[in-house]
Amino acid sequence: MGKGDRKTKRGKIVRGTYGVRRRRKKSNKTLWDVKAKELQTEAEEEEKAKAEAKAEEEEKAEVEVKAKEEEKAKAEAEAKAKEEEKAEAEAEAKEEEKAEAEAKAKEEEKAEAEAKAKEEEKAEAKAEEEEKAKAEAKAKEEEKAKAEAEAKEEEKAKAEAEAKAKEEEKAKAKEEEKAEAEAEAKEEEKAKAEEKAKEEEEKVEKKKTAKKKPVEKTKATEKKGTAEKKKAGKKEETGEKKSAEKKKETNIKKTAGKKQPEKKKEAAPKKKTGKSKAKAEGKSGTEKKKEEDKEK
Repeated sequence: MGKGDRKTKRGKIVRGTYGVRRRRKKSNKTLWDVKAKELQTEAEEEEKAKAEAKAEEEEKAEVEVKAKEEEKAKAEAEAKAKEEEKAEAEAEAKEEEKAEAEAKAKEEEKAEAEAKAKEEEKAEAKAEEEEKAKAEAKAKEEEKAKAEAEAKEEEKAKAEAEAKAKEEEKAKAKEEEKAEAEAEAKEEEKAKAEEKAKEEEEKVEKKKTAKKKPVEKTKATEKKGTAEKKKAGKKEETGEKKSAEKKKETNIKKTAGKKQPEKKKEAAPKKKTGKSKAKAEGKSGTEKKKEEDKEK
C-alpha cells in the first residue's frame, strides 16, 4: 500500500511502520505520534462541540414543546367552552322544535281524521254505484256472449257442412281419376300385347321366307309395308277415340243424376300426364316409338 491513505486508515503512516518508501527519522519522536495526538485533540474538540450543540437543541425543543402544550391546552379549553354553549343552544332549539312539531302533529291528525271520514263516505257511495254498473255490464256481456256463441255454433255447422261437401267432391274426383288411369293402363297393356303378337308373327314369317329364298327389298315392297302400318295405326286411333267418347257419355249421365251443391267453387283444370297427352294427340306410346325408330 505504500504510505497509505488517512480515510481508509491503511498504509505506513497509519500503522506507524517503516520501509523503503517511508524511512525513519533520527529524532526519537515519530510522525505517527505527533499526528495521532493532533487527531485525538481534533476529535475531542469536535465531540465537545457536538455535545454542546445537542444540549442547546434539546433545551430549545423542550421550551418549544412546553409552549405548544400550553397553547393546545388553552385552545382545547376555549373549544370546550364554545361546544358547551353550542350544545345548550341546540338543546333549547330542539325542545322548542319538538313542542311545535307535537302541536302540528295533533292538528294534522285531526284534519286527517276528518278527511278520512269524508273520503270513506264518498268511497262507500262510489262503491255502491260501481257495483250497480258492474252488475248491469255483466248482464249485457252475458247476453252478448250467448249471442256470439250461438252465431259461432251456426258458423261451425255451416263450415263443417261445406268441408264435408268438399271432401266428398274430392273423393269423387280421385275415384274418377283412378278409373281413368286404370282404363288407360289397360288400353296400353292391350296395345303392347298386340304389338308383341304382331312382331312375333313377323319374325316367324321372316324366318320362313329366309329359309326358302333370300329376297332383296325393292321400293314397291317398302311402300306396301308403310301403307299397311298406316292402316293399322288408323284402326287403333279410331278404337281409342270410340272408348274416350263412351267414357265421356257415362260421366255426363252420372253427373246429370246427382244434384250439385250451391256456391260450388270452379274445379281446377286437371294436369295432363304423358298418357293423357298422347291420347289427346290421337297416338299411343307404341306408335310414337315406331315413328322414332323409323326416323333413326
